[in-house]
Amino acid sequence: MNPLRCLLVDDERLARVELSALLQEAGGCTVVGEAANAEEAIKLAVSLKPDVLFLDINMPQTDGFELLRQLEAPPTVVFVTAYDEFAVEAFSVQAFDYLLKPVRPERLAATLARLQEQFAFSPDERIFLPHTNGGRFVALADIHLVRAYDHYVRIYHSEGSD
Repeated sequence: MNPLRCLLVDDERLARVELSALLQEAGGCTVVGEAANAEEAIKLAVSLKPDVLFLDINMPQTDGFELLRQLEAPPTVVFVTAYDEFAVEAFSVQAFDYLLKPVRPERLAATLARLQEQFAFSPDERIFLPHTNGGRFVALADIHLVRAYDHYVRIYHSEGSD
């Protein structure tokens, strides 16, 4: 399986350096970019299209939650923060995981293993998404996010959402 393409977002340079080193040591993840603030992160997320966003919450000007609201189709998100009080809110925005700083290598390895399982499918696999005008097939590799609402599901993919 190809390594996951990961984008690191943290206003603290040393935190990014540490997380990057831990990810390299754990394997299975290639850091494709780093951002120190939301503005940089949004540009990189749009241009690089990472599989996973490792995101700090408490940043100046725009926090991690607001950053996610500004992304049209955010990638899979793993929050990495020093504050445990945001965990409930993090999972309400469909976070894949919530890691507390300092990140323990074994905890990160477990997260990466679960991420690998989530992304372990053939890029040729497709699903049919029914729509009022008939529907279409979408490659699983093109799906970025699935959001469940009361009685329906919205699937965000590279061509928009259904």
